[in-house]
Amino acid sequence: MIAKIAGPSKHLLEFLLALNLRLTKPQFRHLREVVDALIVCEAPKTLTQLNRQLMEKRDPYALADFFTYSPWDCEDVQSKIKKSLIDSALKDNSSESKVILISIDDSMTKKPKTSKHFEPVDFHFNHTEGLSSFGLSFLTMHVKIGKHSYLIDLRPYLKERTVRKLNRKRPKEKRVKFRTKYSLAKEMLADLEPLLPKDNQIYVLFDSWYASAKLIKFCFRKGFNVICRIKHNRKINGKRVSSYAKRLRNKSFNKVMLSSATHLTSTFKGFINDFGEEVKVIISKRHPRDRYPEYFLSTDTSLKAKEVLNYYERRWQVEIDHLYLKTRLGLGDFRLRTVEGITKYLTLCLLALAYLQHRLVKDARLKNISQVIFKHRQEHFQLFLKEVCKMTLEKVLLNQHLKDLCQRQRDIHL
Repeated sequence: MIAKIAGPSKHLLEFLLALNLRLTKPQFRHLREVVDALIVCEAPKTLTQLNRQLMEKRDPYALADFFTYSPWDCEDVQSKIKKSLIDSALKDNSSESKVILISIDDSMTKKPKTSKHFEPVDFHFNHTEGLSSFGLSFLTMHVKIGKHSYLIDLRPYLKERTVRKLNRKRPKEKRVKFRTKYSLAKEMLADLEPLLPKDNQIYVLFDSWYASAKLIKFCFRKGFNVICRIKHNRKINGKRVSSYAKRLRNKSFNKVMLSSATHLTSTFKGFINDFGEEVKVIISKRHPRDRYPEYFLSTDTSLKAKEVLNYYERRWQVEIDHLYLKTRLGLGDFRLRTVEGITKYLTLCLLALAYLQHRLVKDARLKNISQVIFKHRQEHFQLFLKEVCKMTLEKVLLNQHLKDLCQRQRDIHL
């Protein structure tokens, strides 16, 4: 179902107006049309294709300038998205569970190796494939409060050598500051902290790549508990966690049934280096003869093994966010060169996904994001069809009017 965008989507317009964005009317129009086109367009999401999706096309140079020269602040847009979604979730969740889950993860979108002119693009090690890939790396944060589940933050990651290369050609006031992935994760958590109530149980979830003592300590100081996966060589009480698993027999493991699978678990408590608080460690096997168990850590020692694994399982939602961003919303389809322009493009991709997730929560008939996208496109198809019928009717009436006018002129001459 492919149709031109004949007018603004009512639901998207309501969502954007509720954010109270500090934009001029032309800026707001460009933002609304780009977000709409990101959802409707099925071709690669280049600015040219997005512009072609509009029934009333815009000046392509004006659309490009919206990302490169137009003075709107993408950080302000992201903060408004974050505040609006968190406030909405807390308002609807007043009588439900007081548990808040925050998932942090990174991913990358690939670009051709010949595309050397995109400033933040470089070679990054891909943990999934086990090799380096050329593309853009980014960090995301997903928050789950009750039935509300939103991606609320997205930030590009630039390697140190990339930052040095960019700053050689930039004046001092426009230089880019290098931030590690841990620093970006800390900034995202620090920005989120004032928006969350103090009386809730807050758990930060991440995989073993982020399970550093410094990040765990940072979360603990903020009042957040951490649930993360750890590697087999992580030391607990001065010994590798794998050595504990080798000494355990099958009778030491208890069966834990989750929605996805059944696990055999064994738990113990101890201390990790550079963190003074006691933690709980869960050793998880898929079957009794599993030679490569998984290891999980929780700073909340009161949680049972089933609760820890159940919470960690919710981290999978952030992987679904990455899938939709890269395959349905064109996160990697940008053709902008500068860091600032690409960051603004990523912000609009985040805004598009936030709208889809918000509408999914509000409409009980919709079961997943794919259905929301289909519904959104269906509504635009109906608007487009009405506009075509209206134009056709106007043309028929115009032809009839011209025909009657010619007939009158002929009657006058006779």
